[in-house]
Amino acid sequence: MTAGTGLRALAAGALVAVTLQIALGGWTSSNYAAVVCTQLPICEVDWVEKYDASAFHPISPKSETYQFGVLNFDQRVTIHATHRLGAIVVSAVVMLLPWPAP
Repeated sequence: MTAGTGLRALAAGALVAVTLQIALGGWTSSNYAAVVCTQLPICEVDWVEKYDASAFHPISPKSETYQFGVLNFDQRVTIHATHRLGAIVVSAVVMLLPWPAP
C-alpha cells in the first residue's frame, strides 16, 4: 500500500466519521439532550450505568405533544455522552490526517 492510498483511506474514514458526528449532533439537538450533561469530560451523572441504547431508535414513542422531547433522562444522557465520545474519535481521526506517512 502506498502512502497516497493510505492517506485516501484515512481521509475517507475521516469524512465518514465527521458526517456521522454531524448526524449525531442533530440527534442530540432534536431530542433536547444538549443540556443534560454540563460537566466535562463526559457527564456529571454515572452515564455508563445509565446507558440505554434504545435512545437511538429512529421512531419516537407516541406522545400527545412532542414539545421538549419524549425521551427520558437516561436516554438523553446516552445520546449526549455518545456525541461527546464521537467527538473524541473524530478529533483523533482528523488529527491523524496531517501526520507524515513513513
